[in-house]
Amino acid sequence: KSAQDMSREILEHIKDLNEVSSLEATEQYHGWQEYAPIHAACRVTKSALQPSLLEFLLDQKVNLSNWGKELSLKSSFAKRLPLHYAASNKNMPDAILERMARAYPEALFAHVNDVAGRDVPCQCAKHNQERQQLLERIMYEHVCESFDALEKDAQ
Repeated sequence: KSAQDMSREILEHIKDLNEVSSLEATEQYHGWQEYAPIHAACRVTKSALQPSLLEFLLDQKVNLSNWGKELSLKSSFAKRLPLHYAASNKNMPDAILERMARAYPEALFAHVNDVAGRDVPCQCAKHNQERQQLLERIMYEHVCESFDALEKDAQ
């Protein structure tokens, strides 16, 4: 199944957009664990509806800190935040990627599979240098804002 088909199937069965689902593996696909609609929407690559679906989910303040796990041959690298999926998606509009990063900037520092040394979202975007630099700039801004806040607290 495509990510679009999976997101449609998930959306049909849940009432809470933050609810996670576990789809068992079949002969046709590997399956998913802890998978929410935001994960599916970030993976869609060939749909004109994808930007509007993501805008809708972001407007609903879905939880961007939920980890999703694709059951695949490389299961040790399967656990990702929505921002990892979005950064890896070559068809993801940069405006939506930026909105996601700013809505949950902590994700910018999260490693795939939550394991140090694995890719962070800007590394997931290595297929697009401009996108990679966009995420790096947002990381830098977040670090600067955090230090500025600490400095104000210390005064």
